[in-house]
Order: sequence, then structure tokens, then C-alpha cells
Amino acid sequence: MARILIVEDRPEIRTLLRAVAEREGHDVLVAADAAEADRLLCQEPALIFVDLGLPGGSGLDFAHGVRRISAMQHTPIVVVTAHPDARQQIEASGLRDIELVMKPFRFKEVLGIMENHLGAGG
Repeated sequence: MARILIVEDRPEIRTLLRAVAEREGHDVLVAADAAEADRLLCQEPALIFVDLGLPGGSGLDFAHGVRRISAMQHTPIVVVTAHPDARQQIEASGLRDIELVMKPFRFKEVLGIMENHLGAGG
């Protein structure tokens, strides 16, 4: 079982991502904004899903902060967004190791990302 952090301001998206992760046996941390997510980083999640547009800061700013924590420099980060120019924003940010999932996403897509980074069933 791995720990996954979900940073998403929309409750319905948080609920869906959480349900997928818990169904696979993962421990889930949830945050509705960047400040709340910052406080949860001390629990060292093994995978992070973060919305591009968050109250109180962008998902990319949050990702940069994660990368400044030495223990989390290689933690997989997946940006979840509906912004059509998200790929360009990620590339312009200088973060080259960020995965992108476009909303609306499919259950199997998220499950595949979890399995790719954490292995099947955690």
C-alpha cells in the first residue's frame, strides 16, 4: 500500500481520484488547496496528483516546492487539468518530469498511472 496525495479544489474530482486509489488499497491524503497540500508533504506521499489551477497558488508552483524537498525530488507528480495549453505551461515551468492527465479523464487512465508508478495493488 502506497500513500497518494490528491490536491484538487473540486470535490467531485477529489472524490473520484480518492475512490480509485482506495479501491487499489492505497492510503490517500487529500487537500483542496496548495497551502493544505504543503502541510501534508511531511507524510511523504509516493505519488502526487495536483490540479493545475488551485486556490492560493498554481499546481506548478506546488510541484516546484515539492522538488525543493530533497526526500521528494523523485516523487512522481501528475498534473490533472482541463486547460488546453497545460503541456506548454508545464514545459515553460522547467519541470520536465511531470505527467499530464487531461480532464475529463477515464478511470482506467488514472489506474494505469497508479500502477505504472506504484505497481499493481500498491
